[in-house]
Amino acid sequence: MNCDWASARARLSPDRTAIFDLDRGAAYSYRAMRDRVARLRGLVAGLGVGRGDRIAILAKNGIAHVDLFLLAGYAGVTLVPLNWRLPAQELTPLVAAARTRLLFYSPEFEATAVGLQAATGLQAFALADSGERYESLLAQAPALPPEPADETDVAMLLFTGGTTGIAKGVRITHRQIFWNAVNTVTSWELSAADCAPVFTPFYHTGGYHVLFSPLYHAGGTSLIAEAFSPALARRAVRNYGVSVLFLIPTMFQSLIDEGLDPEDMASVRFAISGGAACPPWVEERFGRLGVRFKQGYGLTEVGPNCFSLALDEAATHPGCVGLPVFHLELRIVGDDGQALPPGQPGELWLRGPTVADGYEGRPDETKAAFDQEGFCHTGDLAEQDPDGFVRIVGRKKEMFISGGENIYPIEVENALYAHPAVAVAAVLGVPHEHWGEVGVAWVQLREGEDASPEELLGFLAGRLARYKLPKRLQILPSLPLTAAGKVAKEELRRLYFARAGAQEGA
Repeated sequence: MNCDWASARARLSPDRTAIFDLDRGAAYSYRAMRDRVARLRGLVAGLGVGRGDRIAILAKNGIAHVDLFLLAGYAGVTLVPLNWRLPAQELTPLVAAARTRLLFYSPEFEATAVGLQAATGLQAFALADSGERYESLLAQAPALPPEPADETDVAMLLFTGGTTGIAKGVRITHRQIFWNAVNTVTSWELSAADCAPVFTPFYHTGGYHVLFSPLYHAGGTSLIAEAFSPALARRAVRNYGVSVLFLIPTMFQSLIDEGLDPEDMASVRFAISGGAACPPWVEERFGRLGVRFKQGYGLTEVGPNCFSLALDEAATHPGCVGLPVFHLELRIVGDDGQALPPGQPGELWLRGPTVADGYEGRPDETKAAFDQEGFCHTGDLAEQDPDGFVRIVGRKKEMFISGGENIYPIEVENALYAHPAVAVAAVLGVPHEHWGEVGVAWVQLREGEDASPEELLGFLAGRLARYKLPKRLQILPSLPLTAAGKVAKEELRRLYFARAGAQEGA
């Protein structure tokens, strides 16, 4: 397996555009990317960093992220992308656990970088405003030849969301990145002719591996930008021939609110939503614009692209994520670990070459999540229909039992999303003295829309069995989100119990 993608792509398609920076209007060919990485190896070597060392980056999306990603294969270093939304005290244990030697950071995060340097002793390298210092030093650095990584080397440590405690560093090998690219290109029918934007952050698997790394492997073009805005996304899709559009649901919603017309989306072959459940009305709106739309599913531990759903199948199997990609197999099991028949929900297990190498420094948690047969126990609940199509029905830890009946929050959330006023919904099970547990729902309304809790509960009553109805529904101005764009349910849970405690003490 060739892990040096920078050299391989420069050899095969040197003049084709690999990256276009939307913020700066700068295009980078595959040859230019190879030359940048050769000089980056010279730059970090001058700082005493080389094969086997860990290099972190604390910056919004930019060309330095791409350089470091390619350097991992070119020189055998490990990339550690950091969530720039986190303060130094939360990042410190992650940086320490990753045994980070060098940190690249942008000036807006200087205080955090200084704190990390003081706490862990790493070297800190400022990119300077808009990366000028970095670009200048890169141009002056000697170009060193490749010393390619091996397929079993850890290419990057990607940290999970950390919603249930300190985030875990997932050991992403070059093998996993390669096979995710192969699976995606093969199963989604991508090619060098495809172009896609990267609006999800590079510290998340969706940033690097939904479309960026598969397209780099295929020779396509990726558009990058520091941050998402609906106006920027609309211009990018319209002006740069975007053929595949991946966004999280909140991004799709804000793009719709920007006021799209069919001409804006004329080049898009299909759109894919991931990261959280997507409201059905979003898919309907894009359908009216002539864009075929489907749901994706993945996780850091197995890669973000685990299923494939042909566009005509998306219409006939609504709510499904599809069939396993080419080089991946699944098992849906009960609590006893035995496979369940179609129609019965159980935990989703996945096995294949895209399964990660475990968690950094966490042998017990690695053993719990990755079994000896090679399956990753995802913690997600899924069911298959008679044709093998998979539907995700929720998180195993989120399912609750009310009056002896299993309730899956995602089913209630999807029913709420069918209401035209609902932008974001979340449902949790909370203790109840009579029923054991009952559901509580939180809703964020779409801008300019209005609905009362009573109206929404009445809407649900016509769509769900009575025992599935939330016993309480609260409308909030906004719902807290994780770095991956999912609703931060643990924060909602804390707020619920804090409020309940305050009412008891009143």
